Amino acid sequence: MTKDQLALEEYKLVQAIIARQSDHSMRIRNWMILMLAGFSVAALKDDIGITWWAFLGISFVIIIAFFLSELMVRSVHNAALNRIEQLESYFHKLFPDEGELPLHLHKQKNPIPYIHGTLVKNFNPLKGNKEIGKLYYLAFYALMVLIIIGISITMSGAFEASHP
Repeated sequence: MTKDQLALEEYKLVQAIIARQSDHSMRIRNWMILMLAGFSVAALKDDIGITWWAFLGISFVIIIAFFLSELMVRSVHNAALNRIEQLESYFHKLFPDEGELPLHLHKQKNPIPYIHGTLVKNFNPLKGNKEIGKLYYLAFYALMVLIIIGISITMSGAFEASHP
């Protein structure tokens, strides 16, 4: 197997890793939403007799645990994206005419079309600014925190006391 064929096989494997890590990230978020929704419904119905501050604390622990889990998945995902960028750069040096694979690669089973940079460029529009990129990933968890704070305020009765 030649060096460019090995690079193409690695490209396929890294794409599969990226897809799998994206799926894991979505599962983590879905499980967190499910747990928080179930816990919120039970707390609002007074079935578990929990105070608003205990609800707030437990909810924050759930959010932080799932956030840390997603950070672990995202680190693998980002490493795979960096490797894809390196491989696409390698292919671009070998075959400067974008969109074309050399003839010997077309003969392979299921060749991957040459898409220099498109996967990485389309993944995160905020890639150039790392600080904004971090905020981009934190937005989902910030929204969850705001929702939990709103539910806690409702449970505390502070809203009903100020609006008779």
